[in-house]
Amino acid sequence: MNVPNLLSLIRLLLVPVFVTVFFSANPNSGYIAAAIFLVAFLTDVADGYIARKYNLITKLGRILDPLADKLMKAAAVVCLTIRGDIPLWIILVLLAKELIMLSGGAVLLKKMRDVPSSNWFGKCAEGYICALTFLLIMLHIPPQVSLVLWCVALLIELLALAVYTVRAVKLLREHKEGKK
Repeated sequence: MNVPNLLSLIRLLLVPVFVTVFFSANPNSGYIAAAIFLVAFLTDVADGYIARKYNLITKLGRILDPLADKLMKAAAVVCLTIRGDIPLWIILVLLAKELIMLSGGAVLLKKMRDVPSSNWFGKCAEGYICALTFLLIMLHIPPQVSLVLWCVALLIELLALAVYTVRAVKLLREHKEGKK
C-alpha cells in the first residue's frame, strides 16, 4: 500500500469520527468537526499531489480516493441537512448524481477493468462543495444565502457529470474499437 492510498484510508476512517463529533454535545463540536473535515480535505489534496508527482497512481487509488471523498462529503451534507442547514431536495439531486457516477464507473470497471480519473469540473465542484460545507459546519449562514450557494454547487456538479459522461462514452467506444 502506497502513501496516497494510505491517506485515502485515513479519510475513510475520519468519516465516523466526523459524524460523532458533529452531533456531540461539546460546545465546540462545530469547530472540531470543521477541523476534521479540513484535515480530510487536506489529505485529499496531499494524496492527489503525491500520487501524480511520484507516479503512484493505482487502480486501487482511483477507487479509494473518490470513495473516501464521497463518503466524507455525503456524511457532512447529511449532517447539515439533519441540522436544517440544507434542504432535502439538494441531497436527493446530489445522491442521484453520485449514483449515476457510481453506475457509470461500475460499467467502465467491468468492461475496461479501469475507471478514468476525475475531470477539472469535478475538482472545481469538489473544492467548492468542500469550502461551502466547511463554512456551514462552522457558521450559521441564512437559509436563503445557503440555498443560492448550494444551487451553484449543483450546477457545477452537473457540469462535471456531463463532462465525465462524454469522456466515459468516448473511452468505451475506443475500447470497443480496440477489440475489433
